[in-house]
Amino acid sequence: MTTDTRKEIMARMLDIAEKAIEAGGSYETAIREHFPDVPDEVLTEVWIEIEDNKTERWWQKMERRVASNLIEFPHPKEDGTKR
Repeated sequence: MTTDTRKEIMARMLDIAEKAIEAGGSYETAIREHFPDVPDEVLTEVWIEIEDNKTERWWQKMERRVASNLIEFPHPKEDGTKR
């Protein structure tokens, strides 16, 4: 199997998983409906990718807020102590 084929299958599983989660369902159950013999290790890879995507979206949101000056960070006093 080529790397491209694996990427295509993983992308398909991620799409199935995200739709199931949005609908309030189980990503595992949804993937197993399409890929009945999927190993647990592959399901774990899908879960990690979903969590990585969530984390990345959160960081992007924070970066936009900082860039837009919508949030401020507390700065230590000049002597190095907290306010």
